[in-house]
Amino acid sequence: MYDLQTVPTLPTQDEALSLIESAIAQSEAEGVFVSLNASESTLSRFSENQISQNISKNRFNITITSYFGKRRASASTTEFDAEAITQTIRRSEELASVAPEDPEWVPLLEPQTYEQRLPAFDEATALLSPLERGEIVKQVCFACRQAGAEGSGTLSTSASVQAIGNSLGLRAFDRETEADFSATARIDNGSSWGSRTAFAIADLPIEEITEQVIKRAISSRNPRAIEPGIYPVVFDAAAFSSILPWVIWNMDARAADEGRSFMSRIDESGHPAGNRVGESMFSPLVQVQRHPAHPLLRAGTFLMRG
Repeated sequence: MYDLQTVPTLPTQDEALSLIESAIAQSEAEGVFVSLNASESTLSRFSENQISQNISKNRFNITITSYFGKRRASASTTEFDAEAITQTIRRSEELASVAPEDPEWVPLLEPQTYEQRLPAFDEATALLSPLERGEIVKQVCFACRQAGAEGSGTLSTSASVQAIGNSLGLRAFDRETEADFSATARIDNGSSWGSRTAFAIADLPIEEITEQVIKRAISSRNPRAIEPGIYPVVFDAAAFSSILPWVIWNMDARAADEGRSFMSRIDESGHPAGNRVGESMFSPLVQVQRHPAHPLLRAGTFLMRG
């Protein structure tokens, strides 16, 4: 058996920023913003205690946004060559020249000072081979089979880079990795699901999650009916992690002010009456903190607009 090694194809920091510099230099607009995204992702899917799918995907995208006064327009390409990028610049400029003025226009950002840290990037995760991924899945399937359970799920890894720049001198670059494991175990009429995400494959407690979903599947067999009512519920971390992004993305200020959000205040006539900022909406036991530099998260140092 041969181990097909993973060869990285992501642009380096120098290559990414050089592409951005070149695009900015070619621009004939009054202002220009360039964003670059590239990623490599792989996934192994298993069902009925055996691997059923093994895929890999590479993506590259560069987006050019041209500005003429308060008019702006964007164009993108997935091609890496210079000619394609030049054509994208010209297309962006042509569209911006005929676009209506943006009533919510904001000026381009000046150069920023970002936190001096790198987001989470794990070399072993970026270079994990198909054979290594298959060996991990094999152990999961073996554990399910030994317990008399039918196991299914996915194991995936990804590596990505993001870079931005504009005509005022703003420049930024990040790279990161992610590993994700999800498993479902079924035994008779019982089932259980678990999931975990980390920036390094070594940080995924795959054996622990597998054992946990098997035990829960066994415990969930022969469910009994209960009367409707109020019951205490303890969310599993995987369940809470699915709810939290939905809550956060619905904390949009405009949607709240316009009456389209759970953060909206509605008057007696049913019309929007501002938002609920400052009100206590949840139990004091629920505390959510935004901390991108947390050791378990180590998220990027900038957003895609700077």
